[in-house]
Amino acid sequence: MNLFEKHPAVESDVFVAPNASVVGRVVFHSKSSVMYGAVIRGDQAEIVIGRNTSIGDRAVLSTSHAVEGHVEPDLHIGSDVVIGASSVLQSCTIEDGAIIGASSILLEGSLVEKAAQLLPGSVLHSGRRVPTGQLWGGNPAVFVKDLSKSELAVNEGLAAAEAENAIAHANEFADTKGEAARHTV
Repeated sequence: MNLFEKHPAVESDVFVAPNASVVGRVVFHSKSSVMYGAVIRGDQAEIVIGRNTSIGDRAVLSTSHAVEGHVEPDLHIGSDVVIGASSVLQSCTIEDGAIIGASSILLEGSLVEKAAQLLPGSVLHSGRRVPTGQLWGGNPAVFVKDLSKSELAVNEGLAAAEAENAIAHANEFADTKGEAARHTV
C-alpha cells in the first residue's frame, strides 16, 4: 500500500501473502517473501529487505521517527536472512545470512552481523550487537556460543528452503486464483 508519497518497491518474483501488509517505503529484492499476517511499515523511514530473505508469519517490521543527531532509523535486512514467526523488529540492521528465531524482539539501533543467530524469544536491546558467527539468546540477549561450521552450513540452507516454500505458496495462490477465474467464466 502507498502512504502519500511513500511507495513500496517489490520485484516481480517476491511473494507477499495475501493477508500481509506492506506500507510505505519498503524495498524488496529478488526472491524474498513475506508470509501470512506479517506487517511491514515503512511509514517513518525506509525498510530494505535483501535477496532471498524470508519474513515469517505475523512478524512486525517498523521504523522510528528520525531524530537529529541520532543514527538514521531505517531498517535494513541483508540477503539470505530468515526472520522467525511473530518476531518484532524496530529500526535495526540484520546482515547477510543471519537467522532470527521466532518471537524475537530487536530494538532500535541493534545489529545482528553476518551469519549470526538469535534463539527464539530473544530480546536484543537498543545498541546491542551480535557478532558474526555467534549464537545469542535470552532477555536480554547474551552470548551463548560460537556457531560450528556444520551449524553455519545448516543455517545457509535455511534461507534457500524458505525461498522454495514461498515459491510453492506463490504458485498455489496463483493456481487458486486462476481456478476461481476459470469457474466464473
